[in-house]
Amino acid sequence: MTASQRWVIVAFVAVILMLATTFFLQGDVRTFAYVVISMGVALYAILSPKKPDPQQKR
Repeated sequence: MTASQRWVIVAFVAVILMLATTFFLQGDVRTFAYVVISMGVALYAILSPKKPDPQQKR
């Protein structure tokens, strides 16, 4: 895992914790769950290994 990937994970965790306090104080747990799920999907899309595209080779 590279340093930039670690920073992405740290940033996502910080945002989740910030949103958790906001949504839990308002009692809106369902919206928080939707946000966490969508952020998990985004984190997977960012950190998943990319396959090289054969069309890009020159």
